[in-house]
Amino acid sequence: MLRPGAGLAAASGLLYAAGDVATKAAVGGVSPVVVFAVLLPACHGLAFVCLQLSFQRGTALATAGVSTLLTNLLPILAGVSIFHEYVPGGAAGVLRGLGFAGAVLGAALLTRPGDPGESAPRAPGARPARRGPRRGYDSLTASS
Repeated sequence: MLRPGAGLAAASGLLYAAGDVATKAAVGGVSPVVVFAVLLPACHGLAFVCLQLSFQRGTALATAGVSTLLTNLLPILAGVSIFHEYVPGGAAGVLRGLGFAGAVLGAALLTRPGDPGESAPRAPGARPARRGPRRGYDSLTASS
C-alpha cells in the first residue's frame, strides 16, 4: 500500500526519466532520431500532468521525493546499462553505490502508508487540522 499520490509520482518520475534517456539517445546519435524527438515532448508532457495530479492527491514530500528519485536514478542506470558508461573503481565507486542505495531507501520510506501529518507534531494547544470540505464564501453569505 502506498501513500496517496505516490503512484502518480512514480509515473511522473518514470516518464521524466524516459524523456531524459530519449534526449541522451537523440543527442548521442542513436538512430532513428525522429523516434526520440517524438518521445521527448510526449514523455515530459505526460510526466508534468502526472506530477501535478500527484501533488493534488498526496503530500508534497512523498510526491517530490519519489518523482525526483526516479527522475535521477533511472537515467543513471540507463547510462550504465544502455549507453555503456563506466562506474569508477575503488572508493569512488563504492561511495556512488552507497549513495544510490541510500536514495532508493529514502524514497521507499517516503512512500510508506501512514498519516501524512504524523511527522509534523503540533504545537501545544494548537487545534488539529480540519478534515473534510471547506466552506467557501458563497456558503457563508447564503446563511446570513
